[in-house]
Amino acid sequence: MGFDPRKIAGTLGTVAGGAAAGQEKVKAALGELALLSNSLSKAGWDLQELEVELGLTPKLTARLKATGETKEDQLQQIAKENPDKKMVEAVVTSLIQANKLRGSAENGTLKLQDVEVGTVLGAIPNVVLRFK
Repeated sequence: MGFDPRKIAGTLGTVAGGAAAGQEKVKAALGELALLSNSLSKAGWDLQELEVELGLTPKLTARLKATGETKEDQLQQIAKENPDKKMVEAVVTSLIQANKLRGSAENGTLKLQDVEVGTVLGAIPNVVLRFK
């Protein structure tokens, strides 16, 4: 596991300028990502980096990297086990779609470098696939 979101979850209460409700949403989403991290590694993905933007509409961006063979059945199981967790749903759904696109975009010279899932909390996520 490359990055542990729990390391920054406790410090958000001291960050000035963010709305209290927004901070609570961010803390909840970070908690979901912390729980998700171990499950993702079993499915072939590693959480590499997490970016947090505080404000009235907080934004989280997670960068994930495939660690080998990715297991879509594991991702679907994670989604099934966490139906009420919005951040988990956003990440897992995005990774399932990335897996589907990966095969059609990779060739002898291009390989999937990482997947970036960004979401303004409560909105539809933005997904970026980087090939190198």
